Amino acid sequence: MNPILRFLQQHKWFTLISGSLYFSATVVFHKPVAQLSLRIERLVTYTTYNRGWGLFALAALTLVLVAVVFRIMKGEDRLFNLLFLALTFGLIGATHWAVLAVNLEYIHVMQFSLLVFPLLALTRRFGETVFWIGLLGAVDELYQYYVVWWPHQSYYDFNDVILDITGGAFMVFLIYLWLKKGTLFPQESLPKIRWFRSLSVLAAVGILVFVLLAHAAGVLSFYPEAERSPKSQAAILLSRDPPAPQFWSVFEKGKTYHIVGAGEWMALLLLCTGEYSLPDWRLGTLPLRPCRRRR
Repeated sequence: MNPILRFLQQHKWFTLISGSLYFSATVVFHKPVAQLSLRIERLVTYTTYNRGWGLFALAALTLVLVAVVFRIMKGEDRLFNLLFLALTFGLIGATHWAVLAVNLEYIHVMQFSLLVFPLLALTRRFGETVFWIGLLGAVDELYQYYVVWWPHQSYYDFNDVILDITGGAFMVFLIYLWLKKGTLFPQESLPKIRWFRSLSVLAAVGILVFVLLAHAAGVLSFYPEAERSPKSQAAILLSRDPPAPQFWSVFEKGKTYHIVGAGEWMALLLLCTGEYSLPDWRLGTLPLRPCRRRR
């Protein structure tokens, strides 16, 4: 991990271009990958295919967990790292329990975990990396909703974006544990950015303002306006179905899960951004207090 990050930091343009190409490929080739997956599922049956993905994910997470525990117990700052471990695997468990509809969707975790490397090399901050993972996941899902599956998919799938965030948070956790001093170099020359001047904070505020103004102007709507008006006149409609009357929904192939809304996505994104900014403070890459200007 450390040699890769050092190389990516030393070659910013390569990092930006390669990261953009990887993300673009993830977005554009979604349909061919989904079609291939569907062909495999038909060959081996859904039950076998879904169970295989579940066993693969469980085995991978178990191996990583064992390696992480050994790393923490042999290293320093055990209490903080154990807390960080509980937060990360708690997030994985919660998304599996409440967000995952089929085990195949763990591919989101894998895809967006790799995107952490170029983003972290460019931002040099863990919290901001998780934030940008969440935004890029939203862009990916927007393309799927309006281009790949339109008009067959009836709602914007924030569940997949939550899985993208989970993958980003998972890789951030691993990199932090194995990070060598000076890899995010040179730390002493990192600019001390006040939290309210952070690019991620400004982006979050900008998105929130845009959504509120677009909703007030009737350009964006989350659900159809009313039962007697099933089709909203808004140019951007995130769901053509009314909101689910209950918290839990049942997937067509049997699993119970929760359909995540836009507000829940934003709340979780900001929460994860804050939580995964803790290693930044721990490493001293972000100030614990506002910086004073030198006279």
